[in-house]
Formats: sequence, C-alpha cells, structure tokens
Amino acid sequence: MSAIITSVFKVTIGLAATKARNVLAERLKEGDVTDQKFRDLIVSDIKDIKSKLDALSRKDLGAAVDYFETGLRFLNDAVYGRHSDSAIRRAAQESERNEEKRLDELTLPSATSPETTVVLASEVKNIQLINLVDEEAKTALSDAKERFKLAREKATDASNNEALSTFDQITAIRYRVMAAMLEYAADIAVGTAGDLRSVLKRALPECKQCLEKLHSLPAVQKCFNVEFEKSQLNVRGRFGKDERREIISIVCQINRVIYDATQAVGRGVNVWFWPYVDTGEEKVDPLRDGRISKVLHKVNMEHCWVTPWSFGLEGEEEHKLKNPCGIATNTTGQFLIADDGDKTVKVFDSNGKFDFSFNPQTDDADTQLHILDVATAGEDSKIYVLVRLKKPRAEEWESEVQVFKKTADLHHKFPVRSVQWDYRLTVSSGKQRGKILLLVELLTGEVVDVHEPSGEFVCSFGEGVFKFATDIIATCDGRVMIVDLKDGSLYIFDVEGHQLGKFNIKYEGDFYYRISCHPASDHVVLAGHERETDRLTLAIYTVNGEFVRRIQLNEEGSVNGITVNVEGHIAVAFQIQDKHGNGKRKVIVV
Repeated sequence: MSAIITSVFKVTIGLAATKARNVLAERLKEGDVTDQKFRDLIVSDIKDIKSKLDALSRKDLGAAVDYFETGLRFLNDAVYGRHSDSAIRRAAQESERNEEKRLDELTLPSATSPETTVVLASEVKNIQLINLVDEEAKTALSDAKERFKLAREKATDASNNEALSTFDQITAIRYRVMAAMLEYAADIAVGTAGDLRSVLKRALPECKQCLEKLHSLPAVQKCFNVEFEKSQLNVRGRFGKDERREIISIVCQINRVIYDATQAVGRGVNVWFWPYVDTGEEKVDPLRDGRISKVLHKVNMEHCWVTPWSFGLEGEEEHKLKNPCGIATNTTGQFLIADDGDKTVKVFDSNGKFDFSFNPQTDDADTQLHILDVATAGEDSKIYVLVRLKKPRAEEWESEVQVFKKTADLHHKFPVRSVQWDYRLTVSSGKQRGKILLLVELLTGEVVDVHEPSGEFVCSFGEGVFKFATDIIATCDGRVMIVDLKDGSLYIFDVEGHQLGKFNIKYEGDFYYRISCHPASDHVVLAGHERETDRLTLAIYTVNGEFVRRIQLNEEGSVNGITVNVEGHIAVAFQIQDKHGNGKRKVIVV
C-alpha cells in the first residue's frame, strides 16, 4: 500500500513546485494582471504567503496551509519514525542526491526553509521503502489522512470565499487538489480498500470541480483573452506580459497535475473534453492548445503542456509511413494505417510501436492497386479496407471492400460502385452493427452507399444534399455524420438514409474536412487547418451540435485521416509539405 502514497505524492507534489520569481512581484504596474491584483501570485516563498493572510478573510486559507503542512510531516513520520538510523535513511539520502538538481526549485507550501523542504520531499518520495505493517506507521498515516481532510475542507471554504483576492482563491484551489489526492491515498494505505486507480478515481470529481472553478475566475479568463487576442492592436497585451504568462503557467500547472492523475486512472476518463477556459472570444484548452506551449516555454514550464507525440517517421524503412490515406483504431488500442505509398495496411500498438503490416489481395501480380481508406467494426475488430483495382488489359478501374480478420487473414471481399474520384469508408456499430457505408464522389456530387456486412447493396442516400462532402463516420448510437467542407456543416442521417438534421461547424478562419467519433461518448472530433497558417486544428462537438472546444497545434500541413481511441486520444494521419514539395508523413497523437 505504501507505493500508492508514493505514486500519488509524485503527482500532487507538482502543484507545490512553481517557477514563480519574487522580483516580478514588484514589477506588476501595467496591464490586466495589475487590474486583477495578481501581485501575490508571483511570490514563491510560503512565508510571503502567510504574511499576506489577514486574520479574518483569509483564516480558512491559512488553516488549510497549516493542516497540509502537518499532514506532510505525518507522512514523513510514517516513513522514518523509529527507522531513522536504518538503511532506509541511507537509501533516501542517496535518492536525494540523485534528485537534487531536479528538486532545487521545489518550494512546498510550508513555513520551512527551501532546503528543509527539499529534504522532506525526497523523504516522502521514498515512502515505498517502508512496509507499512507496524502500528506506529499506521497511526502516522491515519493522522496524515485526518490533516489532509481538514486541509481539503478549509481550502474548499477558502476557494468559495468571494471576498478573497484572486490569488488567494487560486492558492486555495491548489491546496484543495493536493489535499484531496493525498487524503484518499492515506485512507487506502492504512488498509480500508482499493488501489492507486481507485485513489485517483475518488479524487477526480473534486479535481474536476476545482478546474471548473479555476477556469471561471474572471481574472484568469481575462489573462487568457489578452494573451491570445488576435487583433494586431492588442494594446492590453503590451503590458504585464511576463506577469500574465506566469499566471497562465500556474493555471496550466494545476491542469497538468490533474491530467496526470487521469492517465493513471485509465479508461473511462475522457480527458479530451477537459474543462476549458472561456475567454469570451473562444474556449481555450489549457492542456493542448499549441499557443499555450509557447507561453510555457517562455517561463520554463513546458512540462505543464501535454506534448503531442507522433509515430511513423522512425524505424526500419518498411515500418515508415509513405502516403497514409486513412486511419482507424480497434478496441485493443491498435492503430491501423492505410498506406497507399507502399500498398499496405500498417498496424501499430497504442504506443506507436510497429506490430505488423499486410497487403490487400489481388487476383494476380499484374493488377494495379490503390488503397483508399481503412475502418474497424467494434467488438469483432474486423479490418475493412477500401481499394481500387485495375486488372491487366482492363480499361476501367474497379473498386471493392476487403474484409480481414484481426490477424490480417482475408475473411471475404465484395465489389462496390466504381468511380474515378474519392471514397471514404466507415462501419456502423450498435443495433445496426456491421453496415458498411461509403462516401462516394460522383460527377453530380457526393452520395452515401450502404452495404450489408456480407456486401449486399442496401441503398444510397444524400444525392443533391451535399455541396462538397469530404468525410463520413458512423457513431456508436447509430447515426451517420458527413462533413461538408464547402457548406461548413455536419449532416446527420440514420443508417437507412433518413436525414436527422445538420449543424454548423464553421469557425472563423478554419477548414474542417476529416471526422471521427469517440467510441465511449457522444462526442465527435473534426480535423482541418487554419486558413492563414495551415496549422493543424481540431474541433470537438457533441453529436447534437454543441461546440465543446477548439484545439490548435503547432504542426503545419494537411490531414489524411483521423481516429479517436477508447482512452480519448486523438490520432491524426498527417502530411507535412515543405516549399520544395517534399513531404513527411506521420501520425500525430494528442
């Protein structure tokens, strides 16, 4: 059980470590930061914080700080107590020396000096070395749990006290998050029940509430608004730039600590529709927005941004992506890439490691083949590959869907309407599971062809409806959604072809032309790019058309496909084109 506390502590301790610079407190003389009285937020020493707590309006916050500090000391007692001269002490000292460089900026919220704080942090991080079976350790943990509970309750009261300054409210939110996580960790460690996952899962509802409160603070919203204001005449943004960015970085820090906790919880936590910061102009994702990374870089807090990762550029030549034209994910988390560059379907695991590849089948070696798209079909994890074929001496191209088992063995194949233009493929789930839907581009416009799992043609719908449809997805509740680039709309049908509605997906300066859905919720994700910069841009909506948020990344290029896995991570098949026409292809995971 002691390892649980160690893991939780490593997550929560990030909130106590800031890059605040005391010198900035004296320089807040201009801009919105001064207007919202954020001077105190730049002060890093806990003594400075306590000196600013007046007896009346800040008594709850002061009590929360004291209770939290005492809880940390009880955790320290649980580690050492009567073991102070043992090998455990020597192991902790060795760990402290190894981590000294990384911890030298750590400032815990306590009245102790920074040097003492570093030692305390190292000691608590070595709590996994203790076998928590003796009564002394259990008593210390029980006392720690009670102090963290009191700290959480007092911090909650303080965070809801509108008489407090914005700085004090943010400070209270930080303590509330840390205390909640450590309270539940200590509770489980003393033997009630559960594991690390259950610890964090219990804390997440309160953490989410803290984020919503944090993001709704008017001063926080104004800081984000000023920083990201698009106007070239951003006069407000000229003042207090360093101070404003420090504030944004602390907000991002709180978000990152809670995000790390959700990653430990795993499936069932949909992190990609995270509580946003509503600036009045837009809804900003403090974890993934590419503009955030630039702000955090300037204040040496890049670790608070969730850095997108990618795959497909590395490894052996046959593992690299040549021309990805479609992407899907199955229930085990594998990514399936349709790569027309070398006529293969490449399969990667959830970490982007190459698993295997296979080729769609042709009747003879002289048949020309193009891969157009790939899809999966829920629980059975069949792989559906849409291909175009031209047999020897044939004048026309033919098209077909090839259905493979998860092991890449061919299950069956069937012909579909043959056209000279683009196709997109999706497969329905739910009650209408297994229906194969093709978005087909004809001379007269786009239509959707529906086939039974066996390949039998069912119907066609959408003729004359679309202006320039570019992608299709079947959602988990039986709906079919089609993105129309020219119309700036998302059309909604059922599998039988009855139109259920449509909603606008236009966002100033953005083009969206690829779509996917999250298999465990009612959200869809659109991918495209910003008109002026060509930067990759994502937009999240509910299936009923409610806008959730927009995420802009720093990558420039075009999207060839998008998928969302069960954990909520968005994977984009992406192509980067330089000025010489040379391209790099990879999958970006957010």
